[in-house]
Amino acid sequence: MDIFNLIQNEELLNIQENIFKFDFSKRNSAGNTALHEAVRLGNYDIIDLLVQYIDDINCKNLNGDTPMHLAVELGDYEIVSLLLDYNANPNIENNNRVTPKKLAILQKKESIYQLLINEDFYNFEEIKHKKHFDDEYSY
Repeated sequence: MDIFNLIQNEELLNIQENIFKFDFSKRNSAGNTALHEAVRLGNYDIIDLLVQYIDDINCKNLNGDTPMHLAVELGDYEIVSLLLDYNANPNIENNNRVTPKKLAILQKKESIYQLLINEDFYNFEEIKHKKHFDDEYSY
């Protein structure tokens, strides 16, 4: 059973029933993982399932693109948001030294760019708070 064919044919139920049989590190000829392919095809339901079982949401294909790069390129706000919910990093550069944030700017996808910026703001605030907490309570 090939995960890539199931994703291509949008067979969510079949993927769900066999989820523990798949090798999620397997790649196709473009170096894409199952998650890359689900994002490339814009299948939110399959992406939502896969992100719960994969080891590395920030894995790169042969072009150095992460699933987040593909989601930004697709222009799908909901998929970008879902990936962020699972800690996808919008600051990883691909082989052309382009991050998903920069890609959003280059492709004039303002709402996605704002989402990526807001996510960074919240992460920064958490880090800043943690540092303050660590400094205040370290012995």
